[in-house]
Amino acid sequence: MVAVAAEILPGVLANNQTICDGDTPAALTVTGGSTYGDQLITWFSSTDGEIWTNTGVTTASYAPPIP
Repeated sequence: MVAVAAEILPGVLANNQTICDGDTPAALTVTGGSTYGDQLITWFSSTDGEIWTNTGVTTASYAPPIP
């Protein structure tokens, strides 16, 4: 017997924003998407868009630090 799981759906980033130096960024939140127990959210940050660092945050919301 072969069981086929439903498609894994990505979430949607609800709070897209532009942050200037010294501004306090609003929290970023992912909504929707699949809800499989083994599906994880991981937030990464980058100052140049090329080198990304894992923030260690695994919840649906992330409050970035002030740049």
